[in-house]
Amino acid sequence: MNFGNEDYNSFGGIPSSIIAYSGDRARYQTYDGIYDITTTTSQQIQTLQNQIVALQTSVQSLQQTTVSQIIGTNPNLLANGNCEQFTLNQPIIGTYRAGGSNEDFVIQGKCIPIFDRWYHVAELAALNTTNIKMACTQLDLKNEIPLGAAYDAAPRICKKGIYISWSATTGNVTFTPEHTKPSPDPAKWGSLLGIQHMVPDVTLTVGKTYSLGFWIKSSYTGSGFIRILRQYNTSTNAGASNFFTGNALERVYFSKFDFVTGWNYIQQTFSTSSSLNGNSISDLNGLVVQIGPFHYTWWTSTNYTITGTIFSGAAGYGWVLSEIQLRQDTIAAKNNFPYNVREYENTREYICGTSLNRTCFGKASQEYMAYAPILVSGLGVWDHSYKINYEAVVNFPNKMKAPPKLIIWNAKKSGGSPGLKAIAATYFDENVDDLKSQASGANKYSFNTFHNDAYNSIWLTGTNLIKLKSISATDIEGSTIFPVKAPFGNRIRSIAENNFVFNYIETLSFNDNYKCFLINQGATMENSSTLAGRFVMIVPEAHMGKPDPAANDWDSTVDYNYSAITSIPFP
Repeated sequence: MNFGNEDYNSFGGIPSSIIAYSGDRARYQTYDGIYDITTTTSQQIQTLQNQIVALQTSVQSLQQTTVSQIIGTNPNLLANGNCEQFTLNQPIIGTYRAGGSNEDFVIQGKCIPIFDRWYHVAELAALNTTNIKMACTQLDLKNEIPLGAAYDAAPRICKKGIYISWSATTGNVTFTPEHTKPSPDPAKWGSLLGIQHMVPDVTLTVGKTYSLGFWIKSSYTGSGFIRILRQYNTSTNAGASNFFTGNALERVYFSKFDFVTGWNYIQQTFSTSSSLNGNSISDLNGLVVQIGPFHYTWWTSTNYTITGTIFSGAAGYGWVLSEIQLRQDTIAAKNNFPYNVREYENTREYICGTSLNRTCFGKASQEYMAYAPILVSGLGVWDHSYKINYEAVVNFPNKMKAPPKLIIWNAKKSGGSPGLKAIAATYFDENVDDLKSQASGANKYSFNTFHNDAYNSIWLTGTNLIKLKSISATDIEGSTIFPVKAPFGNRIRSIAENNFVFNYIETLSFNDNYKCFLINQGATMENSSTLAGRFVMIVPEAHMGKPDPAANDWDSTVDYNYSAITSIPFP
């Protein structure tokens, strides 16, 4: 470069506005050190390039992090189709007209919760059956797929499945369809058996085409049914006359499917209409999907319809179900189940449970102990009677969609096989603050009477029940009176989306030579040391059926006025 012969506007092609003369080094340089007419220019340019690359990398990393936190809408419209969410203790058991073998849920005319957001439905009046038992449990699919089976011969995407069995409590399952009887009862006009799920918000189902697909492993060869309904309103379940109208339900699709023993993949396509028929829409509305062994209706001895296979001649029948999907974007197929690692987000707002561990469910927010000691004449002892009023807040693990209408104390029975042997509290469609005393068997709804095991699985800590004699403040007996079990009288005072307030009432009695009183400080409510129980809260998506106190909820055969509307086989 010929320095000294430059014009006034630039030096060596560099604008003079950004150049200064450095006397100490006898050279021109830029003010910011970017343009340097020495050999360091290339080094500075390289530094800039490296900084730009680093900035690009940081921006790209930030973009990737943001994208990874966003999960697109799951194309499977059925929640818990992977069968992985199961909050209630297993197995879930239900019976009908089983006499001394009755336990847990009543399945007749009911919708009862099984795996999360799925329900079991049954109407068996027209089959004249007794001693029927249903059991539902979760299992590992790896144990259900034969070694060496072809990849497309069994479910390969999900790890869990649901096993549902229908069996006789004694002998073989025996059904007598009403149309085969010499004098059939016209009131018994149908039966069905199956499971169901509801896709919320019926307004989103207008003019749509759906593809339903699922895997089924059957213990027998036969056929089943698929029934699709649109549910608009459940408030019409007050009498049989409403069941034949479109005020509550609209049949969208009804078909059978065939299967063989072992694994089968079932796929069917259906469409909805563009009209909602002007029906009112309640909070329980949506697209109801039912899958079951049979659907039966009859009019005369020669005019009847059986869709599916009615059980006969064996002690039990069973299905394994998995990878249940309902799609709008594509055909449901063996190899395209859309697995969602955060599927729990689609269930926890509708059903959740407290911990099964020996943990504190709630600390007392209010304690009251009233006593009235009475001197027993001639014996010289005081008869003490204490009433303990204990109240605690039971918090949910997450906020629910709405205040739960069904709360179950769900405990396993001591000894024997694990199972749901103690359903101790239901508050479905009942007034808050109603006193519960269900040991008498009254007001059982779709549940069994309290088992004694239930009382042994909820405890108030007894280490702080201290007996004090009235002689002096220091006269304290060191041992506790006894642990306090869950009382026969209890109530829920209030229910919210994130907790409920539970109230215990217990009476303690003992005799003593002195007039005494008890101190109860810092009581907590927790599991016992030997039995695991939990509170399970459910926001129901089905009308679960009304109680039939006159029939004691066990032996009713024609109960359409009390049935859950989706359990009824419409002719």
